[in-house]
Parts: sequence; structure tokens; C-alpha cells
Amino acid sequence: MRRPHGLIQRDEVEIGVAHPNRFTFLLLTYNQVRTVREAVAGALGQMGEPLEILISDDCSSDGTFAAIQSAVAGYRGPHRVVLNRNERNLGLNGHIHVAHEISSGDLIIVAAGDDISLPHRSTRIRALFEKRSPLLVHSAAKVIGPDGEPAVDDYRKATFFQTTEPKVVAGSTALYLGATGAWHKDLYRKYGRVEPDAFEDLVFGFRAALEGRVGFIDEPLIAYRLGAGLTSVDRATMDRETYRRFWIRQYKAHLAAFHQRRADAQTFGLDPRDPIFGVIDDAALGAGLSLICARGRPMEILKAGLMHPKLAFRAFRRERRRYRKLFQ
Repeated sequence: MRRPHGLIQRDEVEIGVAHPNRFTFLLLTYNQVRTVREAVAGALGQMGEPLEILISDDCSSDGTFAAIQSAVAGYRGPHRVVLNRNERNLGLNGHIHVAHEISSGDLIIVAAGDDISLPHRSTRIRALFEKRSPLLVHSAAKVIGPDGEPAVDDYRKATFFQTTEPKVVAGSTALYLGATGAWHKDLYRKYGRVEPDAFEDLVFGFRAALEGRVGFIDEPLIAYRLGAGLTSVDRATMDRETYRRFWIRQYKAHLAAFHQRRADAQTFGLDPRDPIFGVIDDAALGAGLSLICARGRPMEILKAGLMHPKLAFRAFRRERRRYRKLFQ
């Protein structure tokens, strides 16, 4: 049997009792050596029926995979544990694609190597999937700082905490706390791979909203580590260059997500005249103008101002306001 591209056979290990699993608990890691042991402990400590636990590392350079191997050594619990290490860094969405190929479950409970899943997380998610058959489930979270101390986050401002109506979701850049997500592989089978630069929660969330099958558990199921993840950063400690790179990456991800949403809306079968396409296009234009302002290149800003004067002015003013709030 041919192996999925990007895998190293010698680094794959199976531990525990082998049996079929409908649910896969997927722990994705990359350069998280300081926090990954707690993340692994959270995965192995899941209560309820046995799971396939796939711990997959995206070619970390800091000893993360060795820490994972050490953390699972001697495990004799009920879960089936599979370790994978990519032979090269694939990026988040490439990593998710490989994990989908090698996982056996149809329902994927996703975790990150800097967060801690609480012991009852999989049982709560499993119960909702079996009761209501959603395609995507998200939950509340306990927010902690980089060192584990309690912290405050505003994740409940995200769109799914108010509505999952597709026309509203189509233009949003914050749907739910991605670290709490779980989804059915049908969101992948029907719509295909996610664009490399897009944040996966912005894509899977829109797909599930189109299908009208989003579930929510209003109970903290993870300890979410603020400012430590691949897409999370402590803005209070930013210098100017870190700030600039952060927002450039954010706007690139938003643009990629809007491009993916347009393709997904077509796959879903929306009429080309559906107003959702207009919402997506307007949001993509706004993200593109914000990207130009974040880059800070005068000629690009001038050109954008001539082509879209009102929208460009709003984007420029928004960027200046955010910058002054942080640095002045």
C-alpha cells in the first residue's frame, strides 16, 4: 500500500488496542516543545469510549516530536495511538490533508500542541454528533496565558456565537474559536482541500453553515493557550515589525478564505446571482485593501485610493487607528 506523500515510515508508531474507530482525536503539533506534553496528556486522558488518537507533527525543529515519543512511551490505556512525523513542513492545511489521509475516523476532533483538551471533551462532542448529526461542532473554552495563568479573550465576539446564517457568515473573518473545533470528513470529501494560506476554521465553518449543520457546546472543553499558537499572538508584546508581519499574514489568510468560500459556494450549488457571492466579493476587496495598507507601500496605497477611494480610505483609517492604539 502506497504511503501518503510526506510521511516517514520509521517515525510511525501504533500503541494500544487496535479496533475500528469512528472518531479520531487529531493532535497537530509544530515547534511546541514547551507545551506539547500537556497537550498529549490531555489527548491520552480522554474519557469514554476508546478513540483513535493520531498525534501528527509537521517536521518540528525544536524537539517536539521527541517529546511526543517520550510522552506516549509506556502508554497502556484504551485508546489506539498513532504517531506521525512529516518529512518536511507542509503548513497547517497541508498537514490537515495528510492527517485526513492517514486517520481512520470519519469524525475528527482537532487539538493543537499548545492547548489542553479536558478529559470529557471527546464524550461531549461524540454525544452531540450522535444526537444531532452536525458537520461541525465548536465549544466554549477556558482561556489561559502562555504560562498557564488565567487570561481573558474575546472569542465569544465571533459570528457563530450570534448566528450561523450563511449570508452573514460569508463576510466574517471570525466564526468560532478554531482550537475547539471538530468536523465530519464529509466537509472535506465534498468541498476538497483548503487553500494553503487560509485559516481552516474560516473555511470549515462556512462549509458547515452552507449545509445548515453547525453544533455548539456551551461548556469549556479545552484550555486555550492565548498568544502561543500558530495564528495566535500576544499583541501587547508586539514590536512594530512583528505587528506588521502579523497583520499581513492575517489579511492574506482572509483573502485566501474568501477565495475558498467563493469556490465552496459554487460547489454547494448556489445560484450565481445569490447575494452571498456579493458578500464574499465585497469582503475580499476589503481584505485586499487592508493588506495593501498593512504592507505600507506608498505607491500601492495611492493606486488603491484612486481605484476605490472610499473603501481604501476606510481601510487606511482602520489600520492607522489600530496601530496608534498599540504604539502611541
